[in-house]
Amino acid sequence: MEEATTQDVGTSPSCVTGNGRSERPFTQNVVTCEPPHKKGPLFTQTNILGLFSMMSMLDHPGLIQRSLMNTQIETKDGTYSTDVKKWGEFTKAYYRDTKEVNLLVSTVLLAANMNFLAIGSIDEAGLSYLPQRLSYFSLLASLASIVMGSAVRSPRLFTSHSPSHFQFMYLVLGFPFECFLYSILFFLLAILVHCAHHKAVVQLVIAGIFATFLLCLLVIYWLITEPCNDIESLEHRFVTVTGERVATTD
Repeated sequence: MEEATTQDVGTSPSCVTGNGRSERPFTQNVVTCEPPHKKGPLFTQTNILGLFSMMSMLDHPGLIQRSLMNTQIETKDGTYSTDVKKWGEFTKAYYRDTKEVNLLVSTVLLAANMNFLAIGSIDEAGLSYLPQRLSYFSLLASLASIVMGSAVRSPRLFTSHSPSHFQFMYLVLGFPFECFLYSILFFLLAILVHCAHHKAVVQLVIAGIFATFLLCLLVIYWLITEPCNDIESLEHRFVTVTGERVATTD
């Protein structure tokens, strides 16, 4: 495989063709995606776990796991050390995601649950009413996401001294996002059960159509894309191609 090179196409020599167009040679780095259906058997343990992660938690814990694994460098004696540059990139990406997703959106979701519980028909039904219970579950999950996200938004330096250490670290870093996701699911369930209790058939049918469509999109998205992480560079897979860029001249 050729070594990736980068050239400034703006300084490349150009020639004008007879039809008044200029053709300039250029080089470009490209990479080919390797989705699950292109890499051997489809129903392997790794693929099944990856699909389950996508369907149940939108693959965010998997993204954190792959990014965290990429910061760990195995030494000659079989132990691991942390790549300082990659760790810095990982912590920046994690801080950004935690701030934008957990701390901001979870706060909005927390307020939405409070407003839902304040509805007269919900409040008067009491704690035995299932939608109220689900809304409380969603509220608690939002609080857990906010608290845990605030605690680990800037991850402390980590080195994988054992497999159990790595598993625990990635579970801790993924916990705020899992709580956020299930807070959304509990809130949606609360609304749907409330609609079913009041026999709102149209709303339930529309929700079922959207849920089915969403699940199908997630499966197709998983099939045609390649798992990645926040910090890994694909330069080792670059292939340099050459061609001509045609532009119309005045």
